[in-house]
Amino acid sequence: MFSGLVLGFLTAIGIWLIFDKLPGQVKCFAAKHSLITDLLITIGAYFLLGSLSTSIVSAIGCAVTGILGSIYLKLYPTEYSSEKEKEINDD
Repeated sequence: MFSGLVLGFLTAIGIWLIFDKLPGQVKCFAAKHSLITDLLITIGAYFLLGSLSTSIVSAIGCAVTGILGSIYLKLYPTEYSSEKEKEINDD
């Protein structure tokens, strides 16, 4: 179980780092449509971690990644993303 938690945390950190490197318009879209983004993160985690093994460790890792991805999207400032999108569109 501990291995699954570690695997989930590491995968979530990787997703966060990739998300921060995305262009502003993509971040704004992802923040506004958090349900779609959350589904993509969870499905992507199941594909990535499920290909490593089919054990309970990968299932726990997928669940932790999905939960942390949802938390990150909730904490991501949507007000900022709306202002940022306006700046991008004005350019």
